[in-house]
Amino acid sequence: MEEWKPIEGYEGLYEVSNLGQVRSFYSGEVKILKPGINKDGYLMVCLCKNGKQHTKKVHRLVASAFIPNIGDKPQVNHIDGDKTNNTVDNSASENKSEIVVVDTITSSADEALQMLKDGNIRFSSDTSILRNISSERRNELKDGQNPYAVIVSCSDSRVTPTTIFNAGLGEIFDVRLAGNVVDDEALGSIKYAVEHLSTPLVVVMGHESCGAVTATYNEVIKGEKVTGNMESFVEKITPSINKEGTVDDAIHTNIDRVVQEISEDEAIKTLIQQGKIKVVGAYYNLDGVVNFNE
Repeated sequence: MEEWKPIEGYEGLYEVSNLGQVRSFYSGEVKILKPGINKDGYLMVCLCKNGKQHTKKVHRLVASAFIPNIGDKPQVNHIDGDKTNNTVDNSASENKSEIVVVDTITSSADEALQMLKDGNIRFSSDTSILRNISSERRNELKDGQNPYAVIVSCSDSRVTPTTIFNAGLGEIFDVRLAGNVVDDEALGSIKYAVEHLSTPLVVVMGHESCGAVTATYNEVIKGEKVTGNMESFVEKITPSINKEGTVDDAIHTNIDRVVQEISEDEAIKTLIQQGKIKVVGAYYNLDGVVNFNE
């Protein structure tokens, strides 16, 4: 007997059956999708959501819906070797590596923010997983990227967003400059992500013991002059320095100022007003925990 279950992330739009079929409710009528075959011989279907098309392997959809994946095993094998036979009885999860494949399609900034929070919990609790770095993922990304978050952060070697949020390839759009400041090039990169890649979330992340903010603080408060090219970030950070405050106070103020600067760009402001994106601040503690300013 054929059994149907909703496809995770596409509830109300698509269902997959234990016999390897996919049906659509997308246009208001029930329609069985005709799969194509990729260069590796796997059956593929195209799913639509929020105006975007996403190509999915049928056997992965079947396994996700019907086969318990204890231990987050990343690979689904066809027992009889026939890649077009996608019935539940012909699928088995096999732990050939520790790489986990995760669907990171998001429809809102809130979903994206939750993914970052979940990833940081894994990282800060020493339960990070290797995810979305397999050859299959790399090949998928040849067709384009759909990062769910832009992270504007410091270039400090201790602050690597993909690691801190336990993310994989194609998940986070990194914009990194000392002191998590933004110049014209950085702002252009952010706008590319939100306008052309439809990334719904921008996070400005400062961090504990930031060297750029500390250097600026020392110049303003102690007269310890910064020279050379470093003067460019000092100029941007200086308005965040309060003579009555601490370096950490300046780090938090700098985060807020950069959030404001990004949000006041006309194109980004329009997207915020339309409810398409959010711009939020965050503070990374060097012990591993990120605190978001929501």
